[in-house]
Amino acid sequence: ASDVYKRQHPFTANQFLKATQKAKAIYNHIVAAKGGTDDFVTEVSMDETDDPQVPAEMLIILAAISDQGIPIQTIAPKFTGRFNKGVDYVGDVAQFEQEFNDDLAVLAHAIKAYDLPETLKLSVHSGSDKFSIYGPIRKAIARSGAGLHIKTAGTNWLEEVIGLATAGGDALDLAKEIYAKALEKKEALCEPYATVIDIDHSQLPSAEEVNGWTSEQYVSALTHDQSNPGYNANLRQLLHVGFKIAAQMGDRYLDALKKNEAIISKCVTGNLLDRHMKPLFSRRNNIHSSKTASGNRSRFIWKKSFYHSLLTTLRAAILQTIPLGFQQYLTMFGSTVAIPLIFAETLGASASWPIGGLTIIWVIGMSMGAMTSATPYPQAPR
Repeated sequence: ASDVYKRQHPFTANQFLKATQKAKAIYNHIVAAKGGTDDFVTEVSMDETDDPQVPAEMLIILAAISDQGIPIQTIAPKFTGRFNKGVDYVGDVAQFEQEFNDDLAVLAHAIKAYDLPETLKLSVHSGSDKFSIYGPIRKAIARSGAGLHIKTAGTNWLEEVIGLATAGGDALDLAKEIYAKALEKKEALCEPYATVIDIDHSQLPSAEEVNGWTSEQYVSALTHDQSNPGYNANLRQLLHVGFKIAAQMGDRYLDALKKNEAIISKCVTGNLLDRHMKPLFSRRNNIHSSKTASGNRSRFIWKKSFYHSLLTTLRAAILQTIPLGFQQYLTMFGSTVAIPLIFAETLGASASWPIGGLTIIWVIGMSMGAMTSATPYPQAPR
């Protein structure tokens, strides 16, 4: 394959060939260190390049990856627009939709043409909080049957702080202290993320102002709700990159999370389930298209049962995720959600399934998830 793409597209081949060779070296190192390939998912990302990859470039990159023998499961291209941390997509939604659909078509062809894994899927970095593009993504994966990987970035950490502020009292005081320290160290905190945040520092409230806020004012400023006049995207982005402040607090911060677990659990669960999973994978339109009343009822019951089970297991698992909840990757597949084994019992899963589609939740480089089948759920009644 390498000779073909070198002849047809020499500039693109030269541009990406060394990168794919380096990716292969890194892959080999990981395999050697882990003693096999069973407990990690391989992704190649190009989302931090200056320009989006056009379909021809994507095809060449995938050919090079195949030529190197890298069994990638996800690939993260660069899309038009800005994917800033913790806030909504900034850019032309129609252009994003076109690029996303083009890339899905490229992947479908490359899987067959270059013998890449059938489970290969697009990854969107950073995909959390990008509510304005979830509709186009949902339509595309529903139409094509393709899989999807959404890389979340700090969205749970922010919900933890929102939960603390909601709790009031000492928890609210701690949330205010986190902001004050983040504001004091804003240059150092923002510098590593300069290309993925847009903070107007003149719009950041002073520590003294925030110290006088009520619980409702703090929650309104931090919660990602663009219809709320109190929402402050600048404050949200600063706190997003300020997770190190909480980490430095150590047990003091973790003890506050445990003390206010019920409130924080509700915030984290509602954010992941209602604002991310449902908009991306909802079958609502299918329910209304059912032909009979009994079909409507059975499909509704299936959907309600699925979400109830997922909600229950998310709440049960929340205390396990909180201590490491500063950053996470949530892997999703098609119209179902692949699950870590901590959710398996409630959803009728089994740890003995053969590895097919995989899910893994990563938190700052430490694996706290496990691999399961991508199709554990019963199909909705037709």
